[in-house]
Amino acid sequence: MFGLTGVQLRAMVYVALAALSFAVGWQVHAWKVAYDLERDRSAQEAAAALVNEISGKTLEAISGIRVENKTIYQQGRTEVLRETIYRDCIIPESGRVLLESARKN
Repeated sequence: MFGLTGVQLRAMVYVALAALSFAVGWQVHAWKVAYDLERDRSAQEAAAALVNEISGKTLEAISGIRVENKTIYQQGRTEVLRETIYRDCIIPESGRVLLESARKN
């Protein structure tokens, strides 16, 4: 052949295999980087679409808000007690009669 010994030929094959392995590894790495970039881009597009959708719904909801100013007049309520309220729970005669009629029915 070219005057190569078996050791030299074997060394050349190893170098060729190492170069081929490096090239294949480099190509696989490039494919992985491209895949990761595409995945990140699609994730960013999905996130942007979601933000746009939420922003649109929020703006629509905000545009539906109507501000209304009202003046509120507070009115007091006065209660006049016409019957005496006993603190020691004594029932007046009209209450006793009412209780008796309720017990009979």
